[in-house]
Amino acid sequence: MLSAFRAIDEVVIDKSLRLLAASIGAYAITYLTTGIATLLLPLSRAEAAIVATNCSFLLLTVLAFWSFSCASIVRWWIAMALLAALEWPLLEWLRV
Repeated sequence: MLSAFRAIDEVVIDKSLRLLAASIGAYAITYLTTGIATLLLPLSRAEAAIVATNCSFLLLTVLAFWSFSCASIVRWWIAMALLAALEWPLLEWLRV
């Protein structure tokens, strides 16, 4: 009986981490990537923002699907943390 509850707890924790990854984690990476794309695109600021925002919808969807399809959610969080660690300084450097 107790092992059944542990199995349910593991499933709930796994699904909760995947839901957080799909919502908060994917949004954070999309925010950083959209900001970088807006600053790097060789267009006017308004056009670059529109193009980057339209592309961000696709990126957010891919990251959310990936969070539910990957074998290990811990590996997904590590990949996103490394990506954010690379993108954040680049975004701050480009803003200056």
